[in-house]
Amino acid sequence: MLLLSQALRRRDRQGLSERFLEAAVRILRDTIDFCGGAADGGDAPLLTEDMLPGRTFDGILKNGTANRTIMSTRGGDCMNHGLIYGDCYFVECGSRLMQMGLV
Repeated sequence: MLLLSQALRRRDRQGLSERFLEAAVRILRDTIDFCGGAADGGDAPLLTEDMLPGRTFDGILKNGTANRTIMSTRGGDCMNHGLIYGDCYFVECGSRLMQMGLV
């Protein structure tokens, strides 16, 4: 969506470019709401807490995929994994928004 917005802006199709930009930002916000942590901390310092002591999540976006293996079903848990390409696309979108002067 951001690529389309940029291409349309270069072709002087501002109205259509804006529609794609708004759609892209809406998708990013929904992604943050569903897969990211809470962002409204005001001036509070950033703190993290492991939900399960000793277990961490090494990714930007959660809920990328899940699996149930023999190892995970013993405890009844379902392993939630991030996807590296999901994180990469998320960072790429942020970089493009910066290049466009929007953040």
